[in-house]
Amino acid sequence: MKINSSKEKYQDIIIIEPELVKTILNPDQIQILRNPRYLNLLKILYQKGPLTIKDLTEEYTKLVEIAKASSKTTIYRFITLLKLNNIVQEAGKRVVEGKVHNKTLYSLTANYFIVDEGGKENRGKMIFKELINLLNLIYPNKKIDEQALSKWHKQLIESIEEDKKRLISSENTDILEILSIWTPYSFNDIIAFLGWESFLLKDAGAQEKFLKCFSDSKISQTEHRPTIDRKKQEEEIGKYRNVIKQFPEFWYGLSPNDPRHHYLEKSSYIPLFHVLQDGPMTIKELTEKYNKAASIPKTEKTIYRYTKALKDANLIIEMGYRVIQGNITTQKLYGPISRNINYIGEFDPEWETDQRQWLLDSLVKMLEFLHPDHPKIDKKCFHEFRAFTSYHGDRELIKKLKLQENRKAYEILHYYSWNDWLTIIELLYDYYFFLNIPNLNERFRKCFSD
Repeated sequence: MKINSSKEKYQDIIIIEPELVKTILNPDQIQILRNPRYLNLLKILYQKGPLTIKDLTEEYTKLVEIAKASSKTTIYRFITLLKLNNIVQEAGKRVVEGKVHNKTLYSLTANYFIVDEGGKENRGKMIFKELINLLNLIYPNKKIDEQALSKWHKQLIESIEEDKKRLISSENTDILEILSIWTPYSFNDIIAFLGWESFLLKDAGAQEKFLKCFSDSKISQTEHRPTIDRKKQEEEIGKYRNVIKQFPEFWYGLSPNDPRHHYLEKSSYIPLFHVLQDGPMTIKELTEKYNKAASIPKTEKTIYRYTKALKDANLIIEMGYRVIQGNITTQKLYGPISRNINYIGEFDPEWETDQRQWLLDSLVKMLEFLHPDHPKIDKKCFHEFRAFTSYHGDRELIKKLKLQENRKAYEILHYYSWNDWLTIIELLYDYYFFLNIPNLNERFRKCFSD
């Protein structure tokens, strides 16, 4: 028998144990795992479960400052939703001495949840075509052998998919924790960071093969014609049309001391940013999608107030307006200032911030797991290599995109959902490294010591 804080003697009878790992592909489950209210509750269960509703309420109140969200009724409502979505389960019963009624114990359905928003959802041929369009904008004097590049691209994607499968099925708890929702970077971000470096280790001639796909010969530029959502657009003919005047930036940086960070971290605003990533949207659309993503529904009036506050803070922009057939008035369309809002920092080869340090150490662990036949990685050398390549990607690639007819580049990316947009950008980074950093493989392999 155990004794709890109220001096009651009790015994926990566990009937169901969590699985080791569960890969989450379902959009409804993904929305839940993005929501900080639910994620905080899941973290408590991960660290201290199985727990009763009373236990959960006490722990949640310590963790979350919003007192109104920590009543037993609210926690029970959260748990009910999490059970319906197969994220939480009834693990057993707590038998309290001298009490007739037993208390239900709740646990996670898996110790590690890996949210994979890529893979099957990404339209490979379409994404590759848009990469070609962007490369033509960035390098107007390069002639691209699309057939050869398509073959190289396929090998890169197959390498990334192979690594994903090996990592998820490894049953190595250190690796699974790195990939899970409990860590600061998303699974897709981590795989994107890892992909091209792992590919270099598999194929020492990867960069040479890539460079053969390009030749110095000026080509005429053709106007980009969006290839996505055409069916949706055709269905909307005669109903309404969106007039886009301003597109989101590729990246937008906030200094570490910028007071606007509280908007990005406040639980009531976080779902709004997630929803806006698939903009542009009217206030009505924002409200509908916000209420699907958030645990507490809001009215259109409240969403308008949030949107106005974020617009005044220059985190949301008016992208244009919607013209509806038969209506004299138009509706404003809103979008984020950028689909990727980051900290601004100076180039630092040591990368001293805790989050980046964690990422770099995690990449080392995964590369050593995936490539056990290679010598051990020199962490300092690897950190400097990552800092060097990321510096070039962040500064030079964005500069090249902005120097060209950027409206065309913005239009190319505007038509895509957040996940497809992110995939295009991440692959464009990979292409940039292979095309612009001389002797990439040799630089990387210097970080391996016998």
